[in-house]
Amino acid sequence: MARLKSDDRRSAILSATVELVAQQGTGASTASIAKSAGVAEGSIFTYFETKDDLLNQIYLDLKRDLINAILSGFPERGDLKARAHHVWQGYVAWGVSNPSKRKAMAQLSVSERISAGNKARGLAMFAEVTIILSECVTRPAVRTMPASYPGSVFAAIADATMDAIITDPSRSAEYSVAGFEALWNAVHE
Repeated sequence: MARLKSDDRRSAILSATVELVAQQGTGASTASIAKSAGVAEGSIFTYFETKDDLLNQIYLDLKRDLINAILSGFPERGDLKARAHHVWQGYVAWGVSNPSKRKAMAQLSVSERISAGNKARGLAMFAEVTIILSECVTRPAVRTMPASYPGSVFAAIADATMDAIITDPSRSAEYSVAGFEALWNAVHE
């Protein structure tokens, strides 16, 4: 007789996958995922046809989790710098609060195991943020770069800021302010 699906079991598999992808990359075995989740290895395939399906689900879940954190309480009105700062704070706070999710997303974002369709879905979730970031870019040297460049600058400065906050949490507010100002000055005249 087939086992019934359980939301708790599925959640345990997803959580274990995030942790192991953060630690080991996408090569984490389904056996280690199952062991960490406290389920039989075959249980994974009750919920996901393949390991790639599991990884793609994690990728989309992480993207959704991040965009929800960024847009929570987002000021629809207000000047551009205030809206950009809100995006910044949401992104940095999410990364600092969720180090395993941050590491797993970094691994999955460059993985060939994530389908082009899901990468496009993940990117589409950030359409509003992309528009805000593009509006911030007024420096001529940056405006002439490919559209992905400002986002890469944002991510690099945010990663440096998150790493500094994790290393020295007592100065988290200072690092966050300094990081945002560095970003703003890098892209905006």
